[in-house]
Amino acid sequence: MENHLGVQTVDEEFSSPLREVSATKDSREADPSSHTHHSYAHMKDDLQKRLRRIEGQVRGIQKMVENDRYCVDILVQIAAIQSAMKQVGLVILESHTRGCVRDAIASDTGGDAKIDELMDVIRQFTKG
Repeated sequence: MENHLGVQTVDEEFSSPLREVSATKDSREADPSSHTHHSYAHMKDDLQKRLRRIEGQVRGIQKMVENDRYCVDILVQIAAIQSAMKQVGLVILESHTRGCVRDAIASDTGGDAKIDELMDVIRQFTKG
């Protein structure tokens, strides 16, 4: 969807958070680098679509700068991109919590480590 400035904007249909996720056995392993399936695997197409839309918005800002557009218009688009990225992050964070973390706690395989990992990523995600 384009706004009045001719720059792609975030579609509202993608702004609702994830509601229910089921994790695979591979996502319960203690070593995150050994995962072959992640709890967001079933929504990979949607996430990629969102990220491509954000990529288009970034290209739109590049053109706005190239064309000497008004500063406030550029800043509005930057805020839209930041919001869209935060939504993608929240979807993945919720997926991880409802999948990987829940399964690790339920199966007593590294639940405390997963909670520590989750708290670390929440702290990092909420900075700035």
